[in-house]
Amino acid sequence: MQIAGFTITRARQATQPERRSTLGAPAKWLIDALTAALTGGKNTSGQAVNPDTALSLAAVHSCIRVKADSIATMPLKLYSTSGGARFVDNNHPVSLVLSEPNPVQTRYDWLKWCSAQIDLSGNAFTKIYRDPFTMEVTELEPIHHTRITVKVIDEEVFYHIKGEDEGMPTPATDMLHFKGLCYDTTALGKSPITMHAQSLGINMAAEAATGKFYGKSASLKWIIKHGGGAMDKQQAERLKESFNKVLDGEDPATILPAGSELQALNLSPEQAQFIAERQYGAVDIARIFGVPAYMIGADAGGIKSSVEQQAQDFYVQTIMPLVVMMEAEMKRKLLREDEKPFYYFKFQFNSLLRADSKSRAEFYNIGIRGGWLSPNDARRFEDMDILTDGETTYTESNLVPSDMMRPWIQSKIDAAPVADSQTRNPNGNN
Repeated sequence: MQIAGFTITRARQATQPERRSTLGAPAKWLIDALTAALTGGKNTSGQAVNPDTALSLAAVHSCIRVKADSIATMPLKLYSTSGGARFVDNNHPVSLVLSEPNPVQTRYDWLKWCSAQIDLSGNAFTKIYRDPFTMEVTELEPIHHTRITVKVIDEEVFYHIKGEDEGMPTPATDMLHFKGLCYDTTALGKSPITMHAQSLGINMAAEAATGKFYGKSASLKWIIKHGGGAMDKQQAERLKESFNKVLDGEDPATILPAGSELQALNLSPEQAQFIAERQYGAVDIARIFGVPAYMIGADAGGIKSSVEQQAQDFYVQTIMPLVVMMEAEMKRKLLREDEKPFYYFKFQFNSLLRADSKSRAEFYNIGIRGGWLSPNDARRFEDMDILTDGETTYTESNLVPSDMMRPWIQSKIDAAPVADSQTRNPNGNN
């Protein structure tokens, strides 16, 4: 049945008995939970990998920040279509809610939170609150993934929120669910942190080893090789004490016995391969999150020839799949059934593709002279005030207004005989 434009379906009973976990046939979630409890979430690298520990890696933090900031800074608009034309509907109740989803978040904060949740856990949940009479959306409340349990009963999805609705689960129509990669179930996305725990654990182990290396190598270590005559223990202690005073800055110099030489015991970072390992690890992490390595400073060789080309590459390969998924989910959950054929959400990615001023001027000039941009369109892109008569489009022929092109051509045709009669000379006298 339908209520206020929304299709309401009654939850059906499962056609098969619910499968319960037993010691003889434990469920996958039980195996995962016991494994995490017994090992502390550690893998063969010896590191406990989870969203909190993974964020300690600079490359992970940079990838998540770059993607979240990019999505959050893209304008999100609700468009309405009518008769082949479209316009932004800023007065729609959903548009107003998206500008301030809840009392503690702005649109920017909410989108950034959702993007980070997708990258860290594979899922971002937002509960939808509606007016009980009009069924219009009134608030969007972000719910941390650790509080959500997803259940599928007879092909219908329900969300149990820990500490909130233990008795009554939230139906899918009242929960925005942005998912990452899905492969073993369509109801939940997989966490990149979990899927690549081994690779991230290796990087964390490398970070720990690097810290220990630099901690132990804060001061240079030396060995004194003595190739002269025999040296007793007392003489060796005096030589060692004298040399330590030089290293500590107490004495400016010391004298080594004949036949003695110094040899450093420390390895340089290059010799220890720490720099190369960290470089490779950062590139590998960028690959996991689908971010071009040069955007986190991990691969200078991958930099494109222009800023605009870099932004285009990042948008097409990384950002576009995410925003298309989010647009579809918002249309499915935030709009009434009677609105869906005429409304849609759209992220405007022009903010990511802003080139230099010269390139933008050339783009606007070509668009205005070609008739597919109006002066006001260009001014809106630049966040400038619009002109009173700036909605007119022009074509290349002397920049005649497009709607006057046909009369202008007709006037040329009508004027042709007059011009011919004025110039014709029947007597042949010039």
